Amino acid sequence: MTRPIEAVDGKRVAISFWPIDVAVLDEAARMLPNRHERTHEEIQGHVSRLSGKKTDPRGTATIQASVDGKQTSVRAIFDSADYSECQTRARRTPGRVA
Repeated sequence: MTRPIEAVDGKRVAISFWPIDVAVLDEAARMLPNRHERTHEEIQGHVSRLSGKKTDPRGTATIQASVDGKQTSVRAIFDSADYSECQTRARRTPGRVA
């Protein structure tokens, strides 16, 4: 299976997939629409990563938490004040935030 894409220099190129890869891509295409972004949810877990940019007042935390009864990795984007609070709590109680 091939798929045309636009290259950086403006030329069109094709990428190829092996048949075994197509099955994985088909499964991902079926599953991804079932996942949706949640907002205004409260989670508790361990912070596995904090990242922020000096040019952006927001920050991102990756939190290992139980969601719908399953342990998963959640990426949350915080505004400046909440990100600062998340950093403080993660330092105070190593990795644990609510």
